[in-house]
Amino acid sequence: GLDDEPVILYVGRLSRKKGPHVLLDAMPEVLKRQPRAKLVMVGSRWFGTNETDDYVRSLQLKAEALGHHVILTGYVPYDQVHRYFAIADVFVCSSQWAEPLARVHYEAMAAALPIVTTERGGNTELVRMGVHGITLSQWHDPRAFSQAILDLLENPEASRAMGRAGRRLVERRYTFQRIASDLNAVLEEAGASPPPDPMPFPTLE
Repeated sequence: GLDDEPVILYVGRLSRKKGPHVLLDAMPEVLKRQPRAKLVMVGSRWFGTNETDDYVRSLQLKAEALGHHVILTGYVPYDQVHRYFAIADVFVCSSQWAEPLARVHYEAMAAALPIVTTERGGNTELVRMGVHGITLSQWHDPRAFSQAILDLLENPEASRAMGRAGRRLVERRYTFQRIASDLNAVLEEAGASPPPDPMPFPTLE
């Protein structure tokens, strides 16, 4: 049911450490300057289910207060998620914990989306500030999210350039073909090497 409204996309579990509450708290400031913007939040409390808990219910209340500007899809099968990446203008990862590295960054890059993410864990090992999007040191501050989102929505040429840079990176380094090739090389090397000496049997003293 979306037309040409600016679409901000979140994809991930609805858990406190993923930070969707911070993103929802950022939306009122976004709407002051972008009153037609929509936030689409794809995901549920856990994989493959739409069961809720107190935290998810708190998100639903925040979303209700923002009316038609927020769409909570609930659980979406993985083979359908790409449809949501295709409608978005900006992708946001609001993670509040030290992510090893959230896979959604790769997916957003593959969809040529500019990214807002947090300087938590390994996120900045992939997303470079000003190249692929905006990285936030104030990951707990809704105002930092709203400003970053507005910067991308209001500078479409720069945003498209960031999206294209992400897409090129994925095509060069993160395709399934490259990953399969690397894995195959490791397996071939392991198969060509002599087996390691057995470890000595431990003795109890």
